[in-house]
Amino acid sequence: MSLKFNEAVEILVENLSTTIKPEQEIYMQDVDEISKKIDQELININSIFKGAVTKWDQTFMFCNKPYPKTRVPMLWVDIPFPIEPQQVFLLFNPGCKLFNLKTVVNHPAVHNGYVSGEKLISLFYFDLNRAIDRMRISSCKSGKKYNISTSPINSPNMFYNIVVKEYVANGLEENPLLLFKFHLMFNFSNDSVLYTYLNNFFLQAKKSKIETKDRKMIKLQTNAQKLLLQLQVADKSLILEAINLVMDSCVDLRKMSNTGDSLLSAIDALILMTETPGSLICVFGKLLQFKESDSVKLPKLLRLFGLQK
Repeated sequence: MSLKFNEAVEILVENLSTTIKPEQEIYMQDVDEISKKIDQELININSIFKGAVTKWDQTFMFCNKPYPKTRVPMLWVDIPFPIEPQQVFLLFNPGCKLFNLKTVVNHPAVHNGYVSGEKLISLFYFDLNRAIDRMRISSCKSGKKYNISTSPINSPNMFYNIVVKEYVANGLEENPLLLFKFHLMFNFSNDSVLYTYLNNFFLQAKKSKIETKDRKMIKLQTNAQKLLLQLQVADKSLILEAINLVMDSCVDLRKMSNTGDSLLSAIDALILMTETPGSLICVFGKLLQFKESDSVKLPKLLRLFGLQK
């Protein structure tokens, strides 16, 4: 019996193992512990951002381990004072909704009655660097030990990176195990929307829409990543670093509505960066054929991914 392409792809994902490998579960527990240690160090240095950070778990991904873990690069920071958003109208782009944030509080990030986005971001990263410097070598309950470092940023619009490397029997691993990568989203005490800062102004984003979009992006990206990792079992030319790069930077999930489209977009990008893409081209061609006809027999799809002989 033939199935529609997207329906068959979703069944294919379900056929992959849903159990987390014991090693991955240990690493996930260690990441949670590291995140809590960062929060505790913000308390220890009496940071103005202590107890204010959420969503650590969605900002990291594995770098050199074949575990399906996706990243939404937005760290949420609660700001404990009220603001009054004032929309800024630009003559050359009147439809663009940009804001200045007025407030009456006395705060290091407030200048002349307005929140300074640059100052707010630099204050946060200054304290975060201090916190991580205090825990550069971190031992977890699992018995594993990690080196934690940060990458400097030259602009508030750049991603902030926290690099985690594992200590193994013969010393420190050269390649990162984990990478936290994020921009900041600010949640002010009297407003139901989130704010990001970009090019001198704040932008608004509704929490409900952000969380719905994040859930969708995580699902699509995780599904596509699982299928690419399954392809890697049979195709050793498909390296993990390339898969991570494509899923993190080359696939615009905002334009994707299903796993099939995400997978095709990822494979298309991988073909361009793989030295010997012959098998990928074959898989891409067959998937494209299934999509265009919107008809595929499940055993054929399973065989294409090495799940059935």
